[in-house]
Amino acid sequence: RDHPGQGLGGVRGLGGRACEGQPIPQAARAEITDMAAVAAPHVLPPRPLAEADDRSSFDCGRQSMNAWFRRHAWTNHVNGASRVNVLCDVENGAIVGYVTLSAAQIERAFLPKSQQRNRPDPLPVTLLGQLAVRIDRQGQGHAASLLLFALRTALVASECIASIGVITHPLDETVRAF
Repeated sequence: RDHPGQGLGGVRGLGGRACEGQPIPQAARAEITDMAAVAAPHVLPPRPLAEADDRSSFDCGRQSMNAWFRRHAWTNHVNGASRVNVLCDVENGAIVGYVTLSAAQIERAFLPKSQQRNRPDPLPVTLLGQLAVRIDRQGQGHAASLLLFALRTALVASECIASIGVITHPLDETVRAF
């Protein structure tokens, strides 16, 4: 790699205020739990993946993401490797899209030089690992809803669990542009 930050996706600062033993403020918690404003029309607000959810028919158009979701999403969710949240259709409960979040870290060298001083190495971040929408529901705002949900969730979590930002590893330039 030519530049320390190359290939990391975006690093977005979420603030650094610690929870200091206080519960998450009610207003912040309401932002996450009342996700109806984030959900696109005809879907329920994002919620954690459930074992009973039918993952077998999900198809986002990318075989690798379909296979991961069908085979590994539940195990990763239950074991704490990542948290998987889904958007479901209001009418039939079918999964419309999913997003994963997990804890991660980056080397201090990946930050701009001006932000490296007096920082620990490595630094805690939140990884937005996967975000996918069914192929027949793409272009309807569901990906943006899931992204907003993920960023809000990461922000609220950073109030109690240190995270200096959110990183992604886009699969290609089209995903990076989103």
